[in-house]
Amino acid sequence: MVPEHESQEQSAAGSESPPRRDEALSSHPEAPQAMDSSDIPSPSGLPHETPVPLSLTGPESLPVRAWDVLLIAVMFVASDLLTTAATALYAFRVYHETPEQLQSNTLAIVAAQIVAYAITFAVMYFIVTRRHSQRFWSGVRWRWPARGKQALRFVAAGILLALAISYLETVLPMPSQVPFEKLFTNADAAYVMGVLAILAAPLMEELFFRGFLYPVLRRTGAAVAIVVTSVAFALVHGGQYGWAWSVVLLMFLVGLVLTTVRARTGSVASGFLIHAAYNLTLFALLYISTDRFRHLELMGR
Repeated sequence: MVPEHESQEQSAAGSESPPRRDEALSSHPEAPQAMDSSDIPSPSGLPHETPVPLSLTGPESLPVRAWDVLLIAVMFVASDLLTTAATALYAFRVYHETPEQLQSNTLAIVAAQIVAYAITFAVMYFIVTRRHSQRFWSGVRWRWPARGKQALRFVAAGILLALAISYLETVLPMPSQVPFEKLFTNADAAYVMGVLAILAAPLMEELFFRGFLYPVLRRTGAAVAIVVTSVAFALVHGGQYGWAWSVVLLMFLVGLVLTTVRARTGSVASGFLIHAAYNLTLFALLYISTDRFRHLELMGR
């Protein structure tokens, strides 16, 4: 004879209905979860852009410090001087070129600039990955746009910015000739300058100004950081254009746009796309106005 309490337990167990299929699936510990779009790596292997609020009061938590920015600047100036001096010595010994002749040797100057960029990038990489133990691209807040349409918007913004600056050049008093134009000696030199201006220069300038300098200045306030970064950007380019106030003003406006985009998107890659598209558009306009670089004497007219 079965005890009464055991009979009641068996009756209760038998009255329980089996769990429904949807409940079983939802409670399974190994059920796969939907992957968030921010977890999907970009084709280039670089981190995606993560949307941030449009407010300019959000904190910047980059590891870099003011001494890091100063070290990068000093290393670039030193490496640029050393590579230029080495190039001048080589040109004098092998080709008997004087320093004045070297100033119009576009290939030699661009090669020295690329080497200086490489040394500077190595210093940046060391600071982020070794001194602050972070991955480089995420450490500098590169954040490549997650969708192609976003990237195209930044490219379009760079094109519009170039067209706007080109219009302002017709309104402001511009110099008839600037030191920068001396490097455009022929069509081959123009193409070499194009590679430097469209790819290498935007990358390194965005990394330094928007990836390192802006986050350090941001601790004093977003508005101050945007203005000071833009001023520094304009002054660095001033010597290339003979310190003409109108050109420095236009470079300040370009820097203002690039730094504001950096502040609002939290992404250095966004500024790079705008910067590269800006320079590409200017070179395209120069290509057209000089009849495919065959009449470079028309520059500045």
